[in-house]
Amino acid sequence: MVLAIPFFPSEHSPAPVFIAYIPVAQVRRNANDPEWFSCFPAYFEGGMPHARRDYKRFCDAAGVALLELPEWSAMRVDELGGI
Repeated sequence: MVLAIPFFPSEHSPAPVFIAYIPVAQVRRNANDPEWFSCFPAYFEGGMPHARRDYKRFCDAAGVALLELPEWSAMRVDELGGI
């Protein structure tokens, strides 16, 4: 399963700035409310989205390439090492 998140600028734009392809292992249950889940692959600065450093490998063409790996669904940002 993949969580694909398109990130658009805060102003109207017909296309996303980038798309994050997040493995299920990166989607975490909320500690305060177990019915909620969270994932934070990007931040906004000046109205523009930016991929967080450790999540860049899950974005755009690099993220699609990772989808091909058999271990992709279990990948975590802290375990990717040299990938």
